[in-house]
Amino acid sequence: MKHLRSIVPLSLFIAALVGCGGSSACPAGFVEEGGVCVADQAADAATPSVEDARVAPDDGEAPTDADSDADAGPPLDAASAADAASAADAAPCPFPTLYADGDGDGFGDPDAPLDACAEAREGYVGPATDCDDTRASVHPGATEACNGVDDDCNGTIDEGVLLSFFRDADGDGYGRDDLSMTGCTAPSGFVAVGGDCNDGDAAIHPGAAETCNDADDDCDGAIDEGLPTAAYFADCDRDGFTPTAGETRSDCAMPRVAPSTCADGVWRAARSSAADCNDRNADIFPGQTRYFTTRASGGYLPPFYDYDCSGADDPEVRTGNVECRGSCDASGWVGSVPNCGATAQFTTCYPISGVGCGASLSSRTQACR
Repeated sequence: MKHLRSIVPLSLFIAALVGCGGSSACPAGFVEEGGVCVADQAADAATPSVEDARVAPDDGEAPTDADSDADAGPPLDAASAADAASAADAAPCPFPTLYADGDGDGFGDPDAPLDACAEAREGYVGPATDCDDTRASVHPGATEACNGVDDDCNGTIDEGVLLSFFRDADGDGYGRDDLSMTGCTAPSGFVAVGGDCNDGDAAIHPGAAETCNDADDDCDGAIDEGLPTAAYFADCDRDGFTPTAGETRSDCAMPRVAPSTCADGVWRAARSSAADCNDRNADIFPGQTRYFTTRASGGYLPPFYDYDCSGADDPEVRTGNVECRGSCDASGWVGSVPNCGATAQFTTCYPISGVGCGASLSSRTQACR
């Protein structure tokens, strides 16, 4: 016959020893062995084991749960039972409050508590940190997506994932860097790529082909770069002649901007064969045929009447001391030849029938070029 030997920790009955002053800390039917209470072997031998009771009951009837309970050994006394109950009550509750987890993401709704220290219950969890219990993708630790939702329940929406969009007025797919916004999707008139340096011309944007047009077509900060160029020469007074040391420019085509040294000037595709000696006065240029009675404006050094860039003041009339005798077609200065711009008496001879030559006197200013 097999016997069940009941062992009860001595600590469960220490209160009985202290409170009652007895010599043994074990209840009736138990003896102390090595600091624990064990069933008394003598009493246990007189009681059939559970197995024996079920195999050969004394009354010949089938064993019952009552029979098994009777074979389990004598019950603890009242004081020991109270101590055992107190120890069980003192055990920590794994989840003092459970919370409904409607979306099944493992995080509960703090607004749907179950106020009971109960065993795990389907649809309820311990952590109450879900900020949206209707979406399984929304919970602490979730990956934040750009969707207008606080996916990771940290109190901030779309942090670190917002996209930038730029105003694109010309519809070339590139927007202005100085007019942008953030969001998850681009509103009408905005695009995801910036860098447009001219949002009023769809042909100008990053990556566009550079053409010869004095514009930065590809928005790289350079104008007409990489194109074949030629030299152009400034003609500040627009007389068709360029000075020897005038402004020049290398460009892919005739420049559309004025020379930097003269806002009213133009560019010439070639330097003139004869250099303009005064590029600030359109009346002064090589080969000038007109004569002038005033100094050339813009002249810096003498000769001041060098309108034809010959290097000298060339008077219009070089004949002086003219007398109307013998030749009636003569004309010139009455006295010596005056300087450029000086006024003197001028005589013009003419024939008089039957008499000879007549003279017409006038006041005249010497013109030069």
